[in-house]
Amino acid sequence: MIFEYIKFKNYRPYYGTQTIYFTEKNPKFSPFNQNIVLIGGLNGAGKTSLINAIFVCLYGRRFFNKNEYSKILDSAINKKHRNEGGTESSIELCFKDSTGVYSIEVNFYQTRTGIEDKITLYTIDGEGQKMESSSSSEEFISFIDKKIPKEVSQFFIFDAEKIRDLVGQHDAKETIDAIQKVVSLDLYRTLSKDLIQLFNTETKKLGNLVKDDELANIRKRLEQIQNELEDNDKKIDEIKMVTDSLHEQKNTLDKQKRQKFISTSLSKQKISELLGKKKANLVSIQKGIETFAKTELLKLILKKPIDNLKSRLQDEKEYNNVLSHNSNIFKNYDLFAKELIKSDVNPPLTDEQKQQIYSSGKGIWKKLNNIREKMVNTDLNIIHDLSDGDYRKIISHPNTTTSNLSKLLDDRYKAENDISNYEIQLESAPEEVDTSNEDSKIREIDKDIAIQLANKKLLLIQSNKLRDEQGKLTREYTGKLKTKNDNSGVIHKVELLKNLLSATNEFISEVTILKANLLKVEIENILNILFRKKDLNRIEFDSKDFTLRIFDEDDREIDLTSRSEGEKQLIALAMIWALTKVAGTKMPFVIDTPLARLDSIHRTNLVNSYFTKLNEQVIILSTDTEIDERFMKDLEPHLVKSYVLEHDDEEEFTKIREGYFEFAGGVL
Repeated sequence: MIFEYIKFKNYRPYYGTQTIYFTEKNPKFSPFNQNIVLIGGLNGAGKTSLINAIFVCLYGRRFFNKNEYSKILDSAINKKHRNEGGTESSIELCFKDSTGVYSIEVNFYQTRTGIEDKITLYTIDGEGQKMESSSSSEEFISFIDKKIPKEVSQFFIFDAEKIRDLVGQHDAKETIDAIQKVVSLDLYRTLSKDLIQLFNTETKKLGNLVKDDELANIRKRLEQIQNELEDNDKKIDEIKMVTDSLHEQKNTLDKQKRQKFISTSLSKQKISELLGKKKANLVSIQKGIETFAKTELLKLILKKPIDNLKSRLQDEKEYNNVLSHNSNIFKNYDLFAKELIKSDVNPPLTDEQKQQIYSSGKGIWKKLNNIREKMVNTDLNIIHDLSDGDYRKIISHPNTTTSNLSKLLDDRYKAENDISNYEIQLESAPEEVDTSNEDSKIREIDKDIAIQLANKKLLLIQSNKLRDEQGKLTREYTGKLKTKNDNSGVIHKVELLKNLLSATNEFISEVTILKANLLKVEIENILNILFRKKDLNRIEFDSKDFTLRIFDEDDREIDLTSRSEGEKQLIALAMIWALTKVAGTKMPFVIDTPLARLDSIHRTNLVNSYFTKLNEQVIILSTDTEIDERFMKDLEPHLVKSYVLEHDDEEEFTKIREGYFEFAGGVL
């Protein structure tokens, strides 16, 4: 599966229609594996909106909780577009796989009650034409989950800083289920459940034909066991719902704690940082005012006199042009009238008569030749005598200033006011944060979770005993039925199902061990590539609970949750790469802020040995301090496309531009 492009139309920070292409239409030959799309953006430029847009297209509401999706809907239409009267926005995600090319379009509409959404699936033919696929929401969910199931999306589209939480949750049931789904073990277990259901159905058919009391009692007990197993499964599902709710409550409390820590860290440290930036900005503004006084002030003073001079010169030019035009159109008449008046007549004409003849003749000439004479509204006194070159030089002289003094003065006032406010805030900023209330509630929740898990363990033990009894009774039941010749065909079918079920369970056991061993080998190899720590001596990947264990040089198990944030991130990334290699999947990876918590050596290992080999398509969202100029040079041979998200603070929207951040050496 490969992402082709994502198109935004007035969605969240993206104003107008903007597109990010993840593939090259006409790729050039390269000896390097070109699998990386690099998207740069500072904090707040729209990287999170981009990742959430992918989740919205693929999974819609079911990926987010109610409050999260409500916030997405509230800001789905770009602010500037709404101010201009716009009421719609959209996202379009195009991807292809071995079955064809598809496009998912999500449209957002402003209604009286709020913003609503609509998801439409299209197929795209060889000529690029889109055809709407008429599918229900259930069919759409089934279609997507066959491509990239929601439960495993966390391994392919993720924030690299948050993926380290996978290390702390690697033994959680949800994580284990997701890992097993990636390597297809869930399919084998589904097959086993289907075979058990078919076996029970066929066994009931046999029971209906056999009237023997002993067989009837066995059948009755098998039905009781099946009912008890189903009841246990329901109880386990209920426990899961309760534990899920408890985990959600715990996560909410953890978020509240983190928010308190964040707000505290933003106090003195952040206010001091902001205060320094404001003071530097004030110095820059003052320099701008001084520059204006040196270069633009004289222009501002002379602007009006120069404008008046230009206007006067243009009026004189137009007046002279009219006089010249009128003189030229009567040139032939003037020659004729001049010769006519010179003629000798008797008696001679007076000067007044000659003038009358000239004026009357001019009117007749004008009428006969259909001449249109330009009119002059007022007589203009010509006071300037300029050459054409001097006239053009004055008219074309620029008479605008490049600086806005009023804005500079406003900015200076605002900066001085902000500095005063920050200095006041700095004096009263808090030093400590109290999370005792949240810690107490979390401890209570942990106790409740432990109780639920203990109950679940008892139910699983009981279910295992029931299944053992079920297997024993089934063999006894089948053996007795073999003596019934009338039922030999059905008995044979049940026997085949029993053998098939046994072989399937044996296969599941073997393939589970195989997958676990493969994951162990791959994770170990990848950690050796990415890590420089000598205390990671060996690893185990348990085939029973699918959990990762790492041991130090003294063969003591390492507490993964106590490792540094950077190490946990590397371990999580190693698990993801190993899952990809073992599963053989060709999913696109979208990784946000991949290098934020890592030192330079680990960053180099990731850039050179991880991203370029991870899969066929790796989309990296980075700030300018992560993929910097040095790492950009390492990635450049592997790039398919690169973009930068530039947020215009004044216009309040983000523009997508091809390329990357500007470094000292230029734009890459």
